Amino acid sequence: MLKRLTLTALILTMTGCLSPAPAPALVPTPLPLPARPVLPAVTGVELACLSDDVYRRLAERQRRMRHYTEILELIIQSTRTP
Repeated sequence: MLKRLTLTALILTMTGCLSPAPAPALVPTPLPLPARPVLPAVTGVELACLSDDVYRRLAERQRRMRHYTEILELIIQSTRTP
């Protein structure tokens, strides 16, 4: 009986769970910030043929693209600071 208890205790201590290996530390890699493109200028005379509705949609499109670009730049810059 003592041999069985000893054998059972020995087996239970040898088959215990191992602690998980620590996860490697994630270090963000700094991303390159591409240069902003030089956009061609558009004069008021060239836009005069557009209706007010089309002009407003074009201005809104431009505003949304600028906002999107600024957000992406902030994301890229966040990889550069610890």
